[in-house]
Amino acid sequence: MKNLLGCLGGIITYLGYITISLLVMCILAWWLCNIDPDKTYTWYSGIWQGMFTIPNWIRSLFFSNVLYKANLYTAGYNFWWLIMLIFSVLGIIGGGRGR
Repeated sequence: MKNLLGCLGGIITYLGYITISLLVMCILAWWLCNIDPDKTYTWYSGIWQGMFTIPNWIRSLFFSNVLYKANLYTAGYNFWWLIMLIFSVLGIIGGGRGR
């Protein structure tokens, strides 16, 4: 029983870390790269918005006016947005800690 409680405590702690991390990332995404639907974005914005695609996507689940990719963009934006999205996903899969 003691092992079960310890395992449950570890799971709850881990879920707490994930929740706090996602909350911080969503606040940073709102502050640094909130996407205006009427603005055309270039390659530089593609880098930032690509890094924050996942937090912006999570925000878009709760708020209907939040975009995770711009409606109006250049080819450079599209390229860098995709590259940074791939790096973000690989960072999540690979983890942030040294093993």
